[in-house]
Amino acid sequence: MTEAADQENSATAPLWRGHPSHWRYFWWWVVGVLLLAAYGAGLIVIAGIFIARARHSYMVTPRLVMIEEGLVAKSSNEVRIHDVRSINMAKRGISGLFGVGDLEISSAATDKAEIIFHGIPHASQVRDLLRQQQGNA
Repeated sequence: MTEAADQENSATAPLWRGHPSHWRYFWWWVVGVLLLAAYGAGLIVIAGIFIARARHSYMVTPRLVMIEEGLVAKSSNEVRIHDVRSINMAKRGISGLFGVGDLEISSAATDKAEIIFHGIPHASQVRDLLRQQQGNA
């Protein structure tokens, strides 16, 4: 491999990759377990949780913040690290006690959040990683 290829690979290698936490689906888990115990229909609810989690993939690289949605038909949105203007974090309820939260990432190009990482574990650490990468950019 050439030196340029090594630099490109290190710039696109994910520093963090994740999906929404199971805590984001806490009440769905409660319903699924209750239905499983009562009627066996909880398997449908539990399968839905796994599908919902698989549909959302989040990634932070040294250059980009990305979200990819979908199972078969996929769409993605990305913002370059040096274009990130603000990072808002919210932790709520039971899941917030366990470090699960939402990150809203916006750039200078728009007033609203362009990328939202919903219900990610260790939200504070991911926010700090983004800030660190902004300092490196």
